[in-house]
Order: sequence, then structure tokens, then C-alpha cells
Amino acid sequence: MPTCPGRRAGLGRGRRSPCPLHAPEVTDASILSSEYVVGRHVGIFGAHIVERVVATSGIQVVYIICIAHFIGTLLVPFWIGRSIRTVISTYLRTIRHNNSGIQPMRELYPAIEPYATHRLRVDAIHELHIEECGNPHGVAVVFLHGGPGAGVSPYHRRFFDPARFRIVLFDQRGAGQSTPHAELRDNTTWHLVADIEAIRMHFGIARWIVFGGSWGSTLALAYSQAHPDRVMTLVLRGIFLGRPGELRWFNELDGGARWVFPERWEHYLAHIPEDERDNMTEAYWRRLDNVDPAVRLAAAQAWSYWEGGSTTLLHDPDEPGNAEDPELAISLARAEVHYFRHACFLAPDQLLAGVDRIRHIPATIVQGRYDIICPVRSAYDLSRAWPEAELRIVMAGHSAADPAIVDVLVATTDALANRVG
Repeated sequence: MPTCPGRRAGLGRGRRSPCPLHAPEVTDASILSSEYVVGRHVGIFGAHIVERVVATSGIQVVYIICIAHFIGTLLVPFWIGRSIRTVISTYLRTIRHNNSGIQPMRELYPAIEPYATHRLRVDAIHELHIEECGNPHGVAVVFLHGGPGAGVSPYHRRFFDPARFRIVLFDQRGAGQSTPHAELRDNTTWHLVADIEAIRMHFGIARWIVFGGSWGSTLALAYSQAHPDRVMTLVLRGIFLGRPGELRWFNELDGGARWVFPERWEHYLAHIPEDERDNMTEAYWRRLDNVDPAVRLAAAQAWSYWEGGSTTLLHDPDEPGNAEDPELAISLARAEVHYFRHACFLAPDQLLAGVDRIRHIPATIVQGRYDIICPVRSAYDLSRAWPEAELRIVMAGHSAADPAIVDVLVATTDALANRVG
């Protein structure tokens, strides 16, 4: 499952003030009700007006939303008034209070460039593209991208304070700038685990923080269970455990995601003839492995349109996802279908069964409540097997760029820098 690159969450388009739909998950039992859910949607239009009218977060926001609360209570029927109140209370929860006053949600660090790039040959076929960013003497962290096959993006560097972290990012086999492009020979979960360890040894890093989201969370768990003595801390986002039910949920006719994104599912389904739809993954594979490049590209774009545009909480049905970039669409679709048709090269429930090997490692699990690609059930199951890990469920979708997820991930890495830096 991919970590959302590029424009899907408006990265790089300036600072964003807090938004109710991106607020941290509300856990008060008094508002976890149908009125709460309805209220968020009733209030979305007004909330976005407030978001655009108010240029700064702080006391002015409190005044405006309190007035809105009063007017909503007086001028609309009770159930709508209550809905508005729940939206406002959620909006208020996006503002952080500390000793210095009121602060907005955390945002990504400013864009940075690598201070070094490397090529590492890991076998007779594959050569990896690696970059180092931040502080060469800082706390070492390895970023594991999603997909498989998605590659790293410049915004991935920005979850970490560049003054305090030595940030190592690499394109996994066949992805991004690693070569050969979209190559699937000797490309399995366990080859990637070996590559992570080879990178660590190449740089002489004794132990490091492992940070991975979506497919990167799968890989982070597999790596840490294979090399627990090399992992200082785990930061996991959008949990994907590679189980058959997770794969069928998103990709097959008996899954549930098609009920949430019917417009996109219709496009995904239409690419496959009716007599092949009993196994959509295999049907797509036959086209992605076709000798005709045009057939491969068309299948890759249909696959990527379905998945790549379904990541964010605020959904745009016309968002092309990864389908507009032919190279990315090919590497992502081929790698994902290759891994999925082989159950991610994992035994059933392997990553849950292996939690005992990493139970002693501090970990934070960050999960979007409305993540349709990697539903919250997997994060919940992981937390049940691993109660020592901190589980943070926030008001977000799948994308690492959704503001509530950015807020918690940046807060987590800041806290780690304070603790181990």
C-alpha cells in the first residue's frame, strides 16, 4: 500500500490552519454518537469558511467559533445546533494548549535536499538509490516507503527535525531511482529486509529508528523481527499486515472498499472482463505481465487510479492518484500485484505471531480512523498483540500527509529526538 506522494494532500502549497475533518480522534463517550458523525458533515462547509477567513490560529479563532456556536444554537433546530456544536468542539480540539498559549497542529519541517546520495549494489541484479539528509551526526532513522514500488518522495524527508536526525531514505528494489526499474526478479519481502540491513552496515550505524507507513509498516515489522537488536524505536503508520483479508478488502469483489469509493471501483472493475472478475488481482497481473507495453501501462494506470486516489480523508473523485506518471504507475502496480499474489511472502499472521521478538522495543502506531486502504482493524489487532506499543488513532484517512497524521508523526519524532538525541 502506497505512502501518498506529491499533491494529494496539498503538500508544498503553504501553511494550513487546523480543519475539523483533520482533528485528532475524539474519544469522549458523550459525543461518539450518530449526532457527532452527522455533525462533522453538516458543519464542513461552515468550517471551511472559517478556515479561510481566519488567517491565524489562536484567540481570534476561539472568538469566531464561539459566536458561530451561539448563532447555531439560536437559529437552527436542535439537532442541527447540536451537530454544529460537535463540529466546533472538534475544531477546538485541533488547537494545542501549552505553557506559551495556543498553538496550531504540527506541520512538516521545511523542504530539504540530501547532503549525500549513494548507489549500493545489493546483488547481481539490483542497485539501490539511497539518500542521506539532515545532520550527519544526528540520531539515525531509516524511512521505509510504501507500495511496494512507490519509491521515496521529497516530502518524506520532512517528518524529522533536520538539525537532530540523520535521515536515511532509499528506493526499494525496482522502485524510484533504484535499478532496474520495475524489476521483480529477486524482489520479495525478505530481499528488502536484507537490503535494509545491508544499508545499515554500509553506513556503520549500530542502531537506528525505523519509520514506516502502509507497506513500509509491513516492512518495518518484518525487519525489526528479523533484526531486533538493531532497532532503537519503531514509528509505524497506516498498518498493513499482509493478511488475505486485508488484500481482499481493497482489491476483490467481496471486499468492502468498493462500497466506500464506488466511482473509483467502477473504473477499476471496468478494466477487467466480467468472466475474469472472480480474482481481480490475478486478472490485473496477466495484463501487467503482458509483452505489449501499451497493455501493461493501461492496466497499471487503472490499478493506480483505484488505489492512489483513495488515500486522503477529503476525497476528490477526480484525483488521478499515481496514474498520471507512467513510470510510477508501472513500478507501483507491478510490484504491488507481484507481492499481493504471493501474500507478501509472509506466512498467515506471521507479523502478529512475531511480536514477542520486538515487544521490548518502544513503538508508536499512528492510524487514520477512516483509512480505507489499510483499515483500522489491522492497527487494532497489532496493538492487542503488542499492548506495550502506543496506539494513536486520529481523524484522518490513509495518507501520511493528512494533517492529523502529520501532527502526531512530527510530535513523535520530536519527542524521540529529545529522548535519544
